Amino acid sequence: MNSIYKGHPIIDTHAHLCDEQFNLDFTDVINRAEDVNIKTIIIPSTDYLSAIKSLELAEKYKILKVAIGIHPHEAKQFSEQEFEKIENLIPNKNIVAIGEIGLEYYYDFAPKDLQKNVFLEHLKLAKKYNLPTIIHTRDSIDDAIKIIEEFSLNADDKNLKGVFHCFGGNFEQATKLEKLGYMISYPGIVTFKNSPVLETVKQMDCKFMLETDSPYLAPIPLRGKRNEPANIIHTLKKIAEVCNKTENQIADETTLNASKLFNLKLN
Repeated sequence: MNSIYKGHPIIDTHAHLCDEQFNLDFTDVINRAEDVNIKTIIIPSTDYLSAIKSLELAEKYKILKVAIGIHPHEAKQFSEQEFEKIENLIPNKNIVAIGEIGLEYYYDFAPKDLQKNVFLEHLKLAKKYNLPTIIHTRDSIDDAIKIIEEFSLNADDKNLKGVFHCFGGNFEQATKLEKLGYMISYPGIVTFKNSPVLETVKQMDCKFMLETDSPYLAPIPLRGKRNEPANIIHTLKKIAEVCNKTENQIADETTLNASKLFNLKLN
């Protein structure tokens, strides 16, 4: 990194730090995140084992918080036993959300109907414990919105909440989500050449959050390399340019959004 951001506090709302790519330099990764004033990093789980590993990391590093759930890639793993084990983790003080859950239509790892059923079970779990959800929607945004709309209607609950992470949708979809109580978040895709999300970023006027999706989606000028939370400053800078705001303004607004959604208290 050519320069170190010295601005206002940032929250990385989505980083897969239990990935094996971080095994050799995990402490350095955390130190670099703290160097750019990241105050909280949320690790989304993909299954029970990754949830356990993430919680162990959060016990060691105070900067870390955890979301628990079964990723749509792993929907075939879903069982009552696995789900019960995940639910039993919820009292842990470091758990702030249910996730990463949702629908994955790009890869054919699990039938769509099965994914939808698993997604719905996680929504019920989130409602039961009043937790936000972290939702994956690759090529599946409209179906995910429809499930949430129907669940909200059937549950007679207008206070559902969560985030569609790595949001690739348009302004109309983002506005519909906002009305349902859901936010969106952006990783390094905003820095990519001719990124299709930039117009929505501008129109949303900072009603979103920041993420890295580490170790994936490294921003320009680091595209193709392993991503890590400290690289969020490149996303922050690009969004500030697009929204015609200062980096500190973007940091303040996105951090406030994340703090409210995940009930975070910054040190």
